[in-house]
Amino acid sequence: MNSLLFIEDDDGIRVALTLALEDEGYEVVEAPDGRAGLAAFAEKEPDLVLLDLRLPDMSGFDVCRQLRSRSLVPIIIVTAQTDPYDLVAGLEAGADDFLSKPFSFVVLVARLH
Repeated sequence: MNSLLFIEDDDGIRVALTLALEDEGYEVVEAPDGRAGLAAFAEKEPDLVLLDLRLPDMSGFDVCRQLRSRSLVPIIIVTAQTDPYDLVAGLEAGADDFLSKPFSFVVLVARLH
C-alpha cells in the first residue's frame, strides 16, 4: 500500500500530514472537499483513503458511501467528532477504521500498515 487519497478541508492539517506521510514513503493526493476527493478517486484509485467527516461541500459520510459503492478500498475516517454515534455511522457508511483528532502520527502509520 503506497498511494493514499487524503480528503481534508483544514489546509494546515492536510499539508502537515501529507508531508509526514510522504516522508513515510506514501504517494499522497490531497483533496480539500468531498467533490474534489471523489474526482481524484475517479481519476486514479488509491490504495487507501483518509477521510474527514466535516467537509465544506458535503458530508464525509456521503463521500464514504459513494466511495464504498465503487470500490473496496480501505477507508479510514479521521475526524474531531468523537460521538460514538459518528463512529457507528462512519462504519455503517463503509469505513474500515476511525481515528479521532488529535491523534498520534505513529498510531496513524500503524493503522495504515
